[in-house]
Amino acid sequence: MAQYMTDLMRGINLNVLQKKLKPYKKVSLDFLSRDLQVTKTEIINLLAELILEEKIQGQIDQTTGFLELETASSESTFEKYKGLQ
Repeated sequence: MAQYMTDLMRGINLNVLQKKLKPYKKVSLDFLSRDLQVTKTEIINLLAELILEEKIQGQIDQTTGFLELETASSESTFEKYKGLQ
């Protein structure tokens, strides 16, 4: 039973985190961990999962403690420049 609860909470946290990130370009890992009431390590794991599953586009900067998200417009600009090379 405890395993199912852990999996359920992880799924809920992934969904909540994904929705919370929408308005941000850069957000503090500490802010996210306080907001979701989980450890900073758990936030990093959740963000890594979202990035690897391509549900969000961004980079985790552990030295500064921020998540930097790519916007749709910056992504399309990057693709334009990539195509010019």
